[in-house]
Amino acid sequence: MKRLTKVSSIFLAGVISALAVACSNNVQQEEIFPNQVEALSSEKGFLTSRSFEETGYTILKIFYTDKKQLTSLNELGMDVWTVQDNFVIGQANAKVMGRLKKNLSLKIEMLSPKEGFSARNNFDKGYHTYEQTLAELKDLSTKYPTLSKLYDIGDTWEKKKGLANRDIWAIQLTGKGDGSKKPGIVFFGNHHARELVTVEIPLKLIKHLLENYDKNPDIKNMLDTTEIWVVPMVNPDGHTLAEKGQNWRKNKNDNKDIGPNETLGVDLNRNYGYQWNTGGTSDSTSSDTFHGKEAFSEPIKRPKVLDAEIVRFKNNNENKQTKRCCCCCSTLASTLASTLASEGIGKSMQQKLLSIIR
Repeated sequence: MKRLTKVSSIFLAGVISALAVACSNNVQQEEIFPNQVEALSSEKGFLTSRSFEETGYTILKIFYTDKKQLTSLNELGMDVWTVQDNFVIGQANAKVMGRLKKNLSLKIEMLSPKEGFSARNNFDKGYHTYEQTLAELKDLSTKYPTLSKLYDIGDTWEKKKGLANRDIWAIQLTGKGDGSKKPGIVFFGNHHARELVTVEIPLKLIKHLLENYDKNPDIKNMLDTTEIWVVPMVNPDGHTLAEKGQNWRKNKNDNKDIGPNETLGVDLNRNYGYQWNTGGTSDSTSSDTFHGKEAFSEPIKRPKVLDAEIVRFKNNNENKQTKRCCCCCSTLASTLASTLASEGIGKSMQQKLLSIIR
């Protein structure tokens, strides 16, 4: 298959927001960590209200004083949602709660009304399901055959096990000339199933580039001089759980090759070979940051059609073609900004999203 001269991997991360508070005033501290936990009362709430349901996870606010403690939270298996100057917010299941209780001496507030309850998610109809994503990719590749080509780059874990029929799809975008001889950029979306917006932004980007090739000189020049690959949904198996309203992060690997009583799922964004298992991950399958049995253990991590090792800019600072990709990223950032603006996304959120690319 075609080989990209250099690949810049852009990991689009979604923001989990609008989580519930509405916490009960009569939660007993003894339910989680004696002498350490303060239940968050409703009048102290700072998260948008949302109903709770029994999920086996508990939302926690944990106060820290140094980065080493942050790393420990990940290694103990906490699913960290947001990091602020002196605290984090996230959730933990019963097994992780046990490890936190045993190993932590930090101040902890419980944001759930009771242990084992987490915020209920709603899959808005505006988001794409796996089937809708595939249908849109097929439609765009058919509509713009000279600028795009759709590839099946591998089976999901469930398909490999005969449990489902989902594939990982990538679309190649390039203008005049042989794309394999041009500098390349790769966009991956939806490593984490519940980060729904990370499917939508790649789809918007694909559509914007194709629709404006003949209208915008910068876009035309970019596609004529660059080969762009976009994988809007890296985690279709996990995404199907998010489509049902579950606050699911990992894929659906049952981890039975590790042991008969292991917990479901691997964190795909912790499964890459680059500095695998060197911090910020967990070796426990019960953790939402479980990095997998080994680097690149999951079937979707090394798409054959790209036939190239994912590299990072900082390892190739002296390479001219990598610098060329940086320039292209700047153009792409401007392109994405106009796309986001057209969708009514505010400047503040635009800058947060674009900082990922720049």
